[in-house]
Amino acid sequence: MCSRILRWCWGSGNSPLRDSGWIKPYAVKLRESMFALLLCSQFLTACFRTREPAQPGAASDFAPPLQPEILLSNLTAATTRLNVANYERCFVPTGYVFLPDPGVARNNVGLFSQWALQPSELDVIRNLNRVKDGTTRNSLAFTNARTNNITPDSVEYVADYRLQIYHTDTTFREYLFTGNLVFSLSRNAANEWQIARWRDAKTSATPCWTELKERFAAR
Repeated sequence: MCSRILRWCWGSGNSPLRDSGWIKPYAVKLRESMFALLLCSQFLTACFRTREPAQPGAASDFAPPLQPEILLSNLTAATTRLNVANYERCFVPTGYVFLPDPGVARNNVGLFSQWALQPSELDVIRNLNRVKDGTTRNSLAFTNARTNNITPDSVEYVADYRLQIYHTDTTFREYLFTGNLVFSLSRNAANEWQIARWRDAKTSATPCWTELKERFAAR
């Protein structure tokens, strides 16, 4: 319809304006106004077009960890949502070290002596994904936290943790994990903080994070 009006105003076809010289200035203004109206309508349509919802685990879930606190927030989200890609981004790509709870590790020396980010650390999240219960009840909280600045590009973060991971593995009926951890954080060339070293310690009869990793790491 808009295009037909514009052609009429332009003076084509059977438009009465084509041969009417006295009305030509008004036709030009009308033509310009109609053209501007058409452009505005197209612009508003684009502005209010419904956006596609972000897919779970999209990159938007991961904030640039320019501060240690942001890194810990990313780690919490990636762990509770079992997001492998974002979980991996929380760690240094090479040289990552995990020091398990000594008492737990004593029962599985072979597993933890060869522990690495890939595949060991990431396999825990992958395997948990296979048995997730489909709810959003997972949670992770840090308490009694303190930060020690080692150098301008390295920080030690110490905290107690309480991790709840729900799953459908009937051979392992543990869903709550508590303990104490020490993260050695380092800042990379992009000014982003990452976990370079992780030491875990059991502090009660409740299973610790090491036991969760032991159960769901690839054998």
